[in-house]
Amino acid sequence: MSAFNLKRKLGEFYLRRKLKNHQRNRELKNLGQCNSILLLSCESNDMEARQMNEFLAVLKSDGKEVFSLFLPDFKRKEEKTYSANIEVINKDHLNYIGIPSSSYIDELVNREFDLLIDLSISDHFPLKYIHAMSQVKFRVGPAFNYKRDYADLTIELTDIQGVEYLISQIKFYLTNINQHVTQS
Repeated sequence: MSAFNLKRKLGEFYLRRKLKNHQRNRELKNLGQCNSILLLSCESNDMEARQMNEFLAVLKSDGKEVFSLFLPDFKRKEEKTYSANIEVINKDHLNYIGIPSSSYIDELVNREFDLLIDLSISDHFPLKYIHAMSQVKFRVGPAFNYKRDYADLTIELTDIQGVEYLISQIKFYLTNINQHVTQS
């Protein structure tokens, strides 16, 4: 077994143990009812990064308090600059088994946000840990990997549909869900 696989298995074991005692207050909310949002994303192509930034800007312009965590591809050698609104998770934020261990990320995980939007299409353990352990009331993401287990609402995607489609579907469903509450 490679060192990477061993670290991953240890991380998964640790997460399962922590989840046994993990509780959160679940609440079905639409986008209009949400005031605080935690947005998760990972390395993607430049077009998807631009779409994510635009989505972030739209949420903020609607008066939402939005915190965004971004996991870059650590294998890439070139340095990239990111929007000032995005907190980049770097290797210093992760312990030896890939669990986020910075005080800022711990603060976000323990904060009771109204909504978590996970835009990551691939499987990354640090994002899985944040997604699973967050105290968020309502979790949304694509119907891939860990999100099927931890999200309250998942969006089905095909291989050719990307982040732009995911964002459009999240906007659609989160605008129309639980409408009767906001119309009163």
